[in-house]
Amino acid sequence: MVPLDGQLRATWMLLEGALHIPQGRVLLSWTPAGEGRMDVTARLGLAGGEVLLAVWPGLCGEWSDVVRPTVAEVTELHAALRLATVVLDRLTD
Repeated sequence: MVPLDGQLRATWMLLEGALHIPQGRVLLSWTPAGEGRMDVTARLGLAGGEVLLAVWPGLCGEWSDVVRPTVAEVTELHAALRLATVVLDRLTD
């Protein structure tokens, strides 16, 4: 979940071999796109695997403000859906 101060929490990791994105987490990757631009990709970890969440081609300058709203909304939506699933499971047992 994105903290109330709007900051994204990040963990840096090397991309070596098979990578498993934990459920509910977003993996951001970026590659240079020339002339100070970056291609940024977001993937979401789900129970059944990962899904492509978004692609932002050719971002320039400080791009975190472009990416942050999508990451925040998806992270919070995933948390709400997990909570709803737990509640429904308990109600139906």
